Amino acid sequence: MILNNSPAAMVGTVVVTGVGRSGTSMVAKMLEALGLPMGSDGEAVHEDKEFGSALRFFYHKSRIDLIEQRNAQWMKWGFKFPSLQAHMFPAELEHFRLPRLIVVSRDTTAVACRACLSDPELKEPIHALTNIIKQQIDMVHFALKAPCPVLLLSYEKVLQSPLFYANALAAFCGLKYSNVDAATAAVQANNTDYQKLFA
Repeated sequence: MILNNSPAAMVGTVVVTGVGRSGTSMVAKMLEALGLPMGSDGEAVHEDKEFGSALRFFYHKSRIDLIEQRNAQWMKWGFKFPSLQAHMFPAELEHFRLPRLIVVSRDTTAVACRACLSDPELKEPIHALTNIIKQQIDMVHFALKAPCPVLLLSYEKVLQSPLFYANALAAFCGLKYSNVDAATAAVQANNTDYQKLFA
């Protein structure tokens, strides 16, 4: 599903988000395979640590400086940051050059189970589930208010049809279709490298 659709330009910024552990790492890996610089250092989470710190700790000036640096380095780039709705207002997406937002969602029970496995403080699965549902509602409100094109992706659907969604990502972001096979190969359920980080 696409909101506020418009053709992708030669320049721009792709922002990947979703509730934590909903498949944002897999989508970031697909985008890297399609040739989009994501600021990743090769780790399984595929996250730009500098940008992540600026957002996580609300370092506004650092964020603006990093945007200018990335724009000077690449015509088109992206980053992945889970739960962006808790760290930015939708209107702040306009700080990026021609932004395009990708929101990844996953079955709520699966996300809650993954959260319980990763966080020993979450002792009651039902509390994790209700928290995930609230975050997903907040994420939907964020997407609806976003002043840019938004691609809503289902983690489960990408697993079922990786080639279709690799093409969809390339089309939405204006990336080369010649890299679609590599992006398709990046689709993997329960990535073992990722799971080791939260074991």
